[in-house]
Amino acid sequence: NWSGLHWGGHTYGAYRLSRKTAVAGVSAHWRHKKGNVIRLAVTHDGGETVTRTDHVIAGVPVGCGAKGDPQRVFLGEWLSRDGAQTWERMNGCTGVMFCDFRTGLLLGVGADGRSIVQSTDNGETWRTVLDRRKANGPPSSLAYDRETKRIYFSRWSWDLSAFVADPATTAPPVETVLPGERHVCSV
Repeated sequence: NWSGLHWGGHTYGAYRLSRKTAVAGVSAHWRHKKGNVIRLAVTHDGGETVTRTDHVIAGVPVGCGAKGDPQRVFLGEWLSRDGAQTWERMNGCTGVMFCDFRTGLLLGVGADGRSIVQSTDNGETWRTVLDRRKANGPPSSLAYDRETKRIYFSRWSWDLSAFVADPATTAPPVETVLPGERHVCSV
């Protein structure tokens, strides 16, 4: 029971670092309810006890790890380098949605809540690869095809698109893979 509420509450973005340690966002209210606050929570004893922190997840409430560093975990805009003992806010990313466990590439949502950002140094720095500040809807899911170098993204229940990151621009050509009349929940 992450929330501590008798009915269970709401849990977001859970990620397990080890047999004993896991993180999640918790709230007493549904994510889209006005005024809702999601706070970061941690267990280090397999769920026997849960520590609910004061760290508010204002970004995307999703958890993710990093290649080659089992102590590193991301939840929303928060980063821990020491197995979820301490946390700091990331600069330039509000939710890590994808880790390529072969190359270490991380993909996430930028500080504006719409753009797509990447990191090649385990989340220490972030670079915008697709500026979507004027786009409809934030990305709800991201994935990377290392063979074609295409980054896929969806907007919840709307469409599926793809692009290839280009270091020379934050506005590379975007291809619609599945148009808006198709229901796409996740990549």
